[in-house]
Amino acid sequence: MIRIIGILVVVFTLYALLMMSDPQARSLENHINLERRIGEWGVLTLGVGFVIITGGIDLSIGSVVCLAAVGFGLFLENGFNPYIGAVLVLIVSAFIGWIHGVLITKGNLQPFIVTLCGLFIYRGLAQLLTLIKFKELGQKFSQGWDTPGRVLRDSSRDVGIGDRQDLDAFLFLQRGNLPLGDWLGLPDSIGPWLNIPMPLVLLFFLAVVATVFLHQSVFGRYLYALGFNEQAAKYAGIRTDKYKTIAYIL
Repeated sequence: MIRIIGILVVVFTLYALLMMSDPQARSLENHINLERRIGEWGVLTLGVGFVIITGGIDLSIGSVVCLAAVGFGLFLENGFNPYIGAVLVLIVSAFIGWIHGVLITKGNLQPFIVTLCGLFIYRGLAQLLTLIKFKELGQKFSQGWDTPGRVLRDSSRDVGIGDRQDLDAFLFLQRGNLPLGDWLGLPDSIGPWLNIPMPLVLLFFLAVVATVFLHQSVFGRYLYALGFNEQAAKYAGIRTDKYKTIAYIL
């Protein structure tokens, strides 16, 4: 607990120094953008946290996210419903994690080597899949399509996505806000500061789920035992290979 409090003190101190260093940093727009980015990257850290708890490491997370984003765009371009495309992307990402887990547990390879190789492989696949699309996307931006979300929405008319409402609802998870200030009826000078970006809401929800999962379930205790002493966990009857693989899948 003391360690967590120390980390929070450092984080809030750095945040306060940033706010005092530049008036623009204190703007509402920067505040919302910062919360949105914290939510997006925070969700990724939750997944990596499971691996770190077991004593492993995953250097490929950024490349997997890149490949997943490219794959999701290709699914949309070929007429898939956004929700179906998201499920397919999650399945592919879980399969990649399973491959990492098998190579590490059954192949006795170092996590650093496996995930470092994966970093280059998945980033290369993403670049290969977008070799032609980069030029098309650049042309659309040059024509005034100023945000990726707008490119995605406007492109949906050309790629055969039947239900635009599904796409708009899906994009709300990334670009929308929880209007807490509006619900409370606060004045315009205060209300917008309490509107929480949806990525941050999603991070809070998943963080609570992960906390309960790790501290209130047998699986979580097994992960901690695995990270503390893998040999002792194995002698205690814990299927270490299985749980380490599951950690990489998550």
